[in-house]
Amino acid sequence: TPIAASATVTQTIGRRVELAGGVPAAVAGMLAGGWLQTPAGARHMIVSESTAGVELLYPVGLAPQTLVDLVAGCDHSMPTCAARFDNLANYGGFPFIPSKNPFSTGVF
Repeated sequence: TPIAASATVTQTIGRRVELAGGVPAAVAGMLAGGWLQTPAGARHMIVSESTAGVELLYPVGLAPQTLVDLVAGCDHSMPTCAARFDNLANYGGFPFIPSKNPFSTGVF
């Protein structure tokens, strides 16, 4: 099950959505890469968060007093997968690929 919380919109300014009481404590610090879901079921990707609310990938018009769901995101790292989602067995990243590329330096 996703880590989520509900919040009430106070206003939207372009891509920024301000929430009554700010970001709920249950998802604070975890929203980048997650989504905001409207009552109609539309999902909008969250780029970042602040104490007042969230910034979305694209502008959205939400009426004040709209109750939305905020779902935690993933930064695609092993520590987040293990600590936040307890799902390391299904981690699909490649953390051990060497950062030095032998093809970028040439032979000589």
